[in-house]
Amino acid sequence: AELGQRHVQVSVILNMLYCLIALNRPEEGLELAEQALTLGQFFTTDSLRANLAAAYNAAGQPEQAIRHYEELAACTTDPSLRCVAWTNLARFAHEAGETDRVREHLEQASVEGRQTSFPAMRARVAVALTLYGDDSDRVLARDILRSVDDATMPAWLTPDLKRARALL
Repeated sequence: AELGQRHVQVSVILNMLYCLIALNRPEEGLELAEQALTLGQFFTTDSLRANLAAAYNAAGQPEQAIRHYEELAACTTDPSLRCVAWTNLARFAHEAGETDRVREHLEQASVEGRQTSFPAMRARVAVALTLYGDDSDRVLARDILRSVDDATMPAWLTPDLKRARALL
C-alpha cells in the first residue's frame, strides 16, 4: 500500500489521532481527522470517527463529540463501535440530566453489548449501566460482569470498571 492511497491515509490519521489523544494534544489532530473522514468509507473510517469523537471530548468540545458519536451509532455496522457510541451518548445525556435520553442510549448499548464478541465492549456497557442506569440496569450489569476477567481488560477501562464493581 502506498501512502497516497485514501484508505492508507485514513488509517494513518486514525493512528496519529490516537497518539495525540494519549499525549493530551487532541486538538492538533482534529482538522486532519475531519478531512480524512471525507476521503471515503474504508475499513478504518468508523474507528477514525470514534477516535475523533473522543478527541473532541478531550479537547473540551462535547457538542462535536456528540455529533460524531451520533453519526457512529447510526452508520457503523460494527457492534463494538456502536457500544462505544451508545455508552458515550449515555454519559453525555447523564451529565446533561436528560433522563429519557440516558434510558434510550442505555437500551441501545445493551442491545449492542449482546452483539459484540469483544469482552471489553461488554464490560464498557456494564460500566455505563452501573454508572448511569437504575437498579434494573445494575442487575444486568452484574450479570455481564460475571463473565468479565478484569485482568484481561485494557488499561483505559480499568478505573471505570473498578468504580462500577464498587457500586454493585
